[in-house]
Amino acid sequence: MKVVRLRLRLIQEILDDKDLNVKVLLLVRDPRGVMQSRQHSTFCQPAPDCREPSHLCADMISDYVAAGRIQQQYPDRLMVLRYEELALKPNITTYRILKFLRLSATQSIDEFLQSHTNVEVGDAYSTFRVSQKVPFKWKYALDFNHVDEIQIACKEAMLLWGYRMAYNETHMKSKDFNPIEDYTISQ
Repeated sequence: MKVVRLRLRLIQEILDDKDLNVKVLLLVRDPRGVMQSRQHSTFCQPAPDCREPSHLCADMISDYVAAGRIQQQYPDRLMVLRYEELALKPNITTYRILKFLRLSATQSIDEFLQSHTNVEVGDAYSTFRVSQKVPFKWKYALDFNHVDEIQIACKEAMLLWGYRMAYNETHMKSKDFNPIEDYTISQ
């Protein structure tokens, strides 16, 4: 089941129910990429909690804290993953997800990954895209002033989740600027 914008702290009760035997995959994304993506979403426009970086990043901080607690209590039932890892290395990351879920890779999964991560087909909601182009699209689609507003509102969340700040427009658009770095979930 895919659930969008559900806070991780609310999953605790589900994980506590041993009969359910649920595993949770938390997918986190750079707030600059989230905000850029949400600009094109009709579902998001009227909701202030969806279009305000401060709300998004408060949720990211909450999820980080909850992830530390849940991973300590249920180390084999929560996997935390950044969207950028999945987009940049879809095959490797998918195999990690399958291993976490104790599922086997199949030829149809390999075929799906090959056909859906290497070609642009359809609109923004299509599942066919060159996945490596998507995670840092915000670097070229957003004005630096908007990026800076997001970064100011999201400084703590970005630090926790391993997202580097862009210092100015030149730095932001530089091919040498890698917005992601290693991070660990503190328990």
